[in-house]
Amino acid sequence: VSTGCAFIDNYILFSEKDTGRYFGSDLADATSYDALNFATAEAAPDNLVTIAADHRQAVLFGTESTELHYNTGGSGFPFARVPNGHLELGIAGEHLQARCDNSVFWLASDRTVRRLDGATPVRVSQYGVEIALASADLTGAYALAYSHDGHLCVGFVLPAEETAWVYDASTNEWHERESGGSTW
Repeated sequence: VSTGCAFIDNYILFSEKDTGRYFGSDLADATSYDALNFATAEAAPDNLVTIAADHRQAVLFGTESTELHYNTGGSGFPFARVPNGHLELGIAGEHLQARCDNSVFWLASDRTVRRLDGATPVRVSQYGVEIALASADLTGAYALAYSHDGHLCVGFVLPAEETAWVYDASTNEWHERESGGSTW
């Protein structure tokens, strides 16, 4: 069972639920899958939660860590960990990452919001936002990216809390929105 997918260099990559493994299609063929086309995020002993693509790299989010893998160009399954591509923060939930402003943002396992800058998980959340997220019920929570009046935003929607925390990447400011019981 897959928990996420990413498209990189004409491969479709999938994270495998409750394991550290991910697998992919054959090159430029979404209907063909070789049983040997898989790799493992193995720098830390945690399970993968989801996968994302950023700058032609696979971002493998685990429960407590994250790894960056890239296409080595080798034969067989060509993906391997980027040198120094291990982050000591995971993700808080399967749908809590979004691409915005040429980067990936996620709600990290320590309940901070991070922005990937190369191989560095830069903290973008502020203390007040982190206090709210620390005790938030993440049931059904998800992240989304959008643009509003020229502002690039990442929203972390918390349906169980009937609220959303939104980061404006254009101004580096946060605001809270009520979801009104809907899912936006």
